Amino acid sequence: QAITAEQAAQMTTAQAKALLGATVGNLSAEAAAALSPAAFGAITAEAINDVDADAFALLSAAQVAAMTPAQFAVLTNTNSTSGQLYNFGATQAAGITSAQIKVLDASDVAVLSSDAVAALKPATLAAIVTAAVDDIANEAFANFTADQIKALTPAQFAGIDAGQTPYIGATQANAITSAQFAKLTAAAAKALSSDAIGALAPTVVSTLKFNTFTATEAGYLTATSAPGITSKQIATLVATNDVVAGLTADFVGALAPAAFKGFNATYINDLTTDAVSVIKGTQIANISTTQLEQLTQKQAYVLGTDALAYLKGKGYTTLTSEAS
Repeated sequence: QAITAEQAAQMTTAQAKALLGATVGNLSAEAAAALSPAAFGAITAEAINDVDADAFALLSAAQVAAMTPAQFAVLTNTNSTSGQLYNFGATQAAGITSAQIKVLDASDVAVLSSDAVAALKPATLAAIVTAAVDDIANEAFANFTADQIKALTPAQFAGIDAGQTPYIGATQANAITSAQFAKLTAAAAKALSSDAIGALAPTVVSTLKFNTFTATEAGYLTATSAPGITSKQIATLVATNDVVAGLTADFVGALAPAAFKGFNATYINDLTTDAVSVIKGTQIANISTTQLEQLTQKQAYVLGTDALAYLKGKGYTTLTSEAS
């Protein structure tokens, strides 16, 4: 006679430990899920993978947390509902511990759903082996909290691939540290969305390599990221006129004054009038006479009161009269 859910709920740890694989395999999903956390954690590693795979979708976080790393190491990873790990949802994943997830390899991590991975505690997420990071479901990255992103190690960031980074949004990107970002591969960084690039913290932006940025990508840079950009980076970024034209007013207005030293005199007249209109006196103070002479009449006309006051105080009168 099969053990009922009611009977399973009364099973002791000693009884659960004594169950053989065949007996465990005869438990219904409901009966297996009715075991107390202590009893479920007492099932031997030899018998655990005989538990009905459907039971794993019914477990509580407490039951999952009670499982041993030895049990986790032998869970089946078939990429379908017949796989035990595949059936973990957000509720079950919330109970996974660091010690448990450490024993999962890349093929195991690959079958965890995006909902399950996104429900992992930050410390658990940080314990995923680096070789398995690129097997995390792409969509999970869109649902990570700032705390989860911060918990990832630089070594794990090195394993993130170009298929995953497009799912990183503003919330996630803003939590990335410079140490993490420095480990992203060039391909992964290049695949970041416009929202993500615009949300990067100034300390992260200061490590960006702009030599491959297109005009479109330059337009992704925002006031959030601007303060961290150096004059050397600006010099690399604005090496072509179309990239200069792609810079937004929000970005230009938030640049550190010293960054303006990096503007190429040849292309500074490609800044949009919207961008020029927000330049402050402290910023224009870092533009050389050579650079100033390249500003067009249209650009000069839209300079703000603060910038014009600085120029007047310095006696600058050599703005070009050639409109563009």
